[in-house]
Amino acid sequence: MKLLGVTAFLLGTTVAATAAMIPLPRARPVDIPADTEAVVSPCRSRLAEVAAFKPLPPITGPGDCTATDVVALDAVLLSDNHRVIFSPTATLRCPMAEAVTHWVRNDVAPIIAQVARTGGHAVNLAAADGDERPPASDGPRAGAEGPG
Repeated sequence: MKLLGVTAFLLGTTVAATAAMIPLPRARPVDIPADTEAVVSPCRSRLAEVAAFKPLPPITGPGDCTATDVVALDAVLLSDNHRVIFSPTATLRCPMAEAVTHWVRNDVAPIIAQVARTGGHAVNLAAADGDERPPASDGPRAGAEGPG
């Protein structure tokens, strides 16, 4: 019985001494957010005012091929409440999506509106991935009015 008491005493002091030697992890610094996915970049905040998009996870490829702040651009919202829809959606870094959105709003949309006012037909802007080539133009379609 004495042996059991001595063993229990030795084990108890060993566990207490071991627990005192193991350090606790450091506290998380205040300036690091706990969930980086919940943080919205300034670019995404600006883009949300003029486009419909979905946030995507960062792209990592071989070597230095990476992309952060990636979005799937679905549509550009025009000032007259019309939408220019991308089909298929364009996967871009947010700054590029923002530049494309402003190009469509400021340069392309006014040209499309002018074509519509002069009796032109619908315009289809097609996106192609890196492996596709746009179809060759076979000239104006029947009934389409050219310039001048």
